[in-house]
Amino acid sequence: MIKHTKYFLPLVLVSTALAQSQGGFSPVPLWSDALLDKSSPSDEEFVFLDLKTGEYVIQFPGSLTSDPSNNGKTIRFRVELQNLGVGSIRSSVKKEVDQFEYNYEISNGKAARRPISMVLLVGASTDDNATLSHPQWKGSRASATQPMVAPQAALADPSFLKRSASMGRYLFWATNQKSLAIDPEFFSPGFRILSDHRPGWTTVFYAGGNGIGLPSVAESMPVKIVDKLVELQRAENYYTNGISIGPKFGPTVGVHWIAADWLYGLNIMKNRGLVDQKSAYTAELLALLQRSVEGPADNIAPMTLEQAPASAIEKEIDSAIRLALPIQ
Repeated sequence: MIKHTKYFLPLVLVSTALAQSQGGFSPVPLWSDALLDKSSPSDEEFVFLDLKTGEYVIQFPGSLTSDPSNNGKTIRFRVELQNLGVGSIRSSVKKEVDQFEYNYEISNGKAARRPISMVLLVGASTDDNATLSHPQWKGSRASATQPMVAPQAALADPSFLKRSASMGRYLFWATNQKSLAIDPEFFSPGFRILSDHRPGWTTVFYAGGNGIGLPSVAESMPVKIVDKLVELQRAENYYTNGISIGPKFGPTVGVHWIAADWLYGLNIMKNRGLVDQKSAYTAELLALLQRSVEGPADNIAPMTLEQAPASAIEKEIDSAIRLALPIQ
């Protein structure tokens, strides 16, 4: 079993925490035990988040169902999503003849409530030939005939996520064996992608939890509750997510667009405190990318980066961006 125990090298590109991912993208009222005494806690809200357990509490008057036998009753049940893991990722990229080899190490944080059993990376919609592997997990990708439904949740503004321009194709690894899932405070290496697409910023999703399982009474739930549960099953709510580096730019994508994307993602990393905001390396790289973006399109001369990366995340970024852009 390739599942290593605590602790490990400092991990980077950490996923959003439970309250952040749910409160930020799909806010619902917080559950309180005081609501147990109310048959109708609100005329507007019937779905609540219990921060103590990470579960969602669905509570509504039985009179709102289509079954008359529920009149006078309070219907209450709990569900959990698959956002109860606290994933982190380390990446490395190298060139292999006409392909790039991406290797990842996935960890699950101490605060996680569930093991991680699936990892999904948002791949490019143009990448029809990426291959995934892992010594024990199953690796796969969405087929070219499937719709592009993988959102760049860690990079795009939530209001932008429903637009097709923010969608890609899922590349994912999964295991249905409990012994292979990544428990809290454990990590697993060996996640690998081969692709002809150059590296760029992308979103990684971590699945940890049982998922939504509904009791029979849910068959007659009010439409408003059904709509809320459908919203909660959107990837940006259903899983935790974070920023990673992955195959993003096909062979024909111009370097000007690649530089603009790297600039955009690095600014996000800096603004969120995921890279050292006072780093000389980050400052020089941002300035270099800014000058490139402001210059003639697709006419970027080789760039010279003098500052050396100091931290683990800077080294991760440095090795990837030098494969994506003409940086000396």
